[in-house]
Amino acid sequence: MSRNTHHTRVFGLGPARTIAEKVCQELGFIVSTYRQECFSDGEVKLVPEISVRDREVLIFSSLYSDPLRSVNDRLVELYLFICTVRDLGAKRITLLLPYLAYSRSDQRKSALDALNHRAVAKLFETAGANRLVTLDVHNISAFENAHRIEVVHLEGAKIFAQYLTKSLNNATPVVLSPDIGGIKRAEVFRGEMESTLGAPVRSAFVEKFRTSEGIRGSRLVGEIKNLPIVIYDDMICSGSTILRAAGSSLNSGAGEITVLATHGVFAKGSQKLLESELIKKIVVTDSYPVSAEILNGEKLMILSCAPIFAEWVKVTYLCD
Repeated sequence: MSRNTHHTRVFGLGPARTIAEKVCQELGFIVSTYRQECFSDGEVKLVPEISVRDREVLIFSSLYSDPLRSVNDRLVELYLFICTVRDLGAKRITLLLPYLAYSRSDQRKSALDALNHRAVAKLFETAGANRLVTLDVHNISAFENAHRIEVVHLEGAKIFAQYLTKSLNNATPVVLSPDIGGIKRAEVFRGEMESTLGAPVRSAFVEKFRTSEGIRGSRLVGEIKNLPIVIYDDMICSGSTILRAAGSSLNSGAGEITVLATHGVFAKGSQKLLESELIKKIVVTDSYPVSAEILNGEKLMILSCAPIFAEWVKVTYLCD
C-alpha cells in the first residue's frame, strides 16, 4: 500500500508545517526538515536538510500575511525553495497551498487593471513546480485557466457537511449562497448535505451587484421561512457580504443562521460580523490562521483542513 512512502519528501514551510504534520501523521509519512537563514540585508535562503534527488517532493505552504511575515515574503520564500529543490534534482514538485494568495485578482475590473493571479501562476511555473493543489479558490474556472502546470482543486464541502450534520437538532437547513457568483459552490455543499443526511436539502441565494455607489441588492430568492439557514461561502474577509445575506434572511423569516466559510481572513471591519446577534455560529478552516484576538469568543469554530489534503495524498501516492 505504501510503495511511494520512502520515495516522497514532504516539507512544511513556516506555519504550514502544522498542517503538513497532521497529514503525515495520518498517512505514515515523515515531515522533512529544511534550514532557513535570514541575512542582515533582508535576504533569505531555504535549503532542505535531506536529499531530494529523484524524489517526489510535496511542499505545504499557506500564502497569507500576519504580524511576522507578509504574503509577499512567504511567496518569495516559496519561490526560492521550489527553485532550490528543482536545482537539487527533485523528480516532481507538488505544491499544496491551503490558501492561495492573489487568487481573487483573476479578472480586470478596468482596462488598465492587473491580473495578479496569472502572474503568480507564471512564478510557480518558472520556478519548476509540476503541480499545484489548493483549497476552495474564489473562481475555479479562472484558477484552471491561469495555470499551465497541473492543478487540483479541493473543496471543503465534505468536512463542513460532516460537522453540520452532528450539530443539527433533527432539522434540515436551507443552504444559502450570499451572492449569485457563489451558487455553484453552495450547490456542491448542498449535495454533500443531501448525501450525509439522506434527505432533500433546499437552496436559496441573495442578489448582489456592484454600482458606482458600491454593492447593492438584498432580495432573497428561495423559501426559508421558519427554517434554519446555512450561509456557505469560500471566504470571510470584511464580512459585509455575509452580514447583508444574514439581514436578508431574517427579513424573510429565517430561523437560526450558521455561517460556513473555508478561509477565515477576518480583515479590517470583520468585528461587526463576529459581534452580530444575527448569526449563531461561524465555522471556518485553519487554511488561514486566525489571530488569538479573533478566537477569543464562543461564536467562532475552527475545523482542520488537513483531512482534505490527506485524502488527496492518500489517493495519489498510496493507492495502487
